Amino acid sequence: MGCTLALPKAEIALKIYCDYPAEIGNQQIKELFGIKASSTVARIKKEIKEIQEERNIKTWSKSAINTKLAYETWGLEIKELEIILRKKQKLGFAEEGTP
Repeated sequence: MGCTLALPKAEIALKIYCDYPAEIGNQQIKELFGIKASSTVARIKKEIKEIQEERNIKTWSKSAINTKLAYETWGLEIKELEIILRKKQKLGFAEEGTP
């Protein structure tokens, strides 16, 4: 990845993954990484779209990116995130209403 992204909270990453299993857009990327600048989101999406093209992965919306590929590219492993969230819940650190 060309830009450095903040590590997202496990709760947010899992919620977005579960709520948008096929594809994500600008709003989800902003929420996931706490990004405000649209130019940063565009740069992130461009990198994922290039990989999608190489792998011939299509999305329903031209402005969206494939969720599974994006998470894979960003190194966000669902099983790992679930373990982190369970541990946080067990220790009482998880936010209310998290998956």
